[in-house]
Amino acid sequence: PVDASLPEDRKTAQRVRKMQSELEQDAAYRELFLPIGKRATPLSTAELATFTVETMRSVAGADIALSTRSSFRSPLPSGTLTMELLRAAMPYDNEIVTCTMAGPQLQRLLDVAGPDSITAGPPSIDPAKSYRVATTDYLANVAYKSVFDCDKSSSGLKVREEVRKKLVQ
Repeated sequence: PVDASLPEDRKTAQRVRKMQSELEQDAAYRELFLPIGKRATPLSTAELATFTVETMRSVAGADIALSTRSSFRSPLPSGTLTMELLRAAMPYDNEIVTCTMAGPQLQRLLDVAGPDSITAGPPSIDPAKSYRVATTDYLANVAYKSVFDCDKSSSGLKVREEVRKKLVQ
């Protein structure tokens, strides 16, 4: 198996270290490796997803926020964070979009999204109410376009940037 028990190839490791060093010195990529903050505790991939949708809900002033689980790829460690780590954990530069949905519309969206999505908001949907919904432009315009039936508004906010701001507070 290819795992930690496999011995490191010294020649390849040396080449990778050299390439990494060159990349870190390249002005076009330097900002990826600069510290953006510190975390006392790590965030698992699931915790990062929950943190992110709650951040989206909060910054968009929404009742509920949702994102695809596939938007989150790796945990964030404790210690110094860099944009490289954050981009590895959240590789997509999604924008937050919002709209208002009637309870039944929102319930249909949640039913279709099912376990492939993660949400922050009320535990149940009241069919008599309308909800301000925040999501990613990808989810609204591509993944669930057929059930995301509402007039969408661009927030001008990027998901990863809003998470970055909250992580380093």
